[in-house]
Amino acid sequence: MEDDDEENEEEKMEKFFALIKSTRELRERMVAGKEKAAGYKPQPAAEPWNPTFRLEDFVDVPPPPPMEIAAETGPSTTVREKQESDEGNGNNGLDLNLSL
Repeated sequence: MEDDDEENEEEKMEKFFALIKSTRELRERMVAGKEKAAGYKPQPAAEPWNPTFRLEDFVDVPPPPPMEIAAETGPSTTVREKQESDEGNGNNGLDLNLSL
């Protein structure tokens, strides 16, 4: 009984490996047939795009217009004037009290 099971298993394994072998042969024939029939040439792998920039690429770009310089630099109101106006109002505009 065990001999029959072992023989049966061996037959199944032989059929399986024969099937794999015939599948490989069929695939090889199909690939060879495509190559012959259509003048098949494998396409080379595409190289990744690596952009390079040169000064000539930016020559046509016009420069930005010059900024006008104010006659007097600095804040429009002095810090002291700002503090006086804040003290006069009595309200900073910020509530700094923490509530839980």
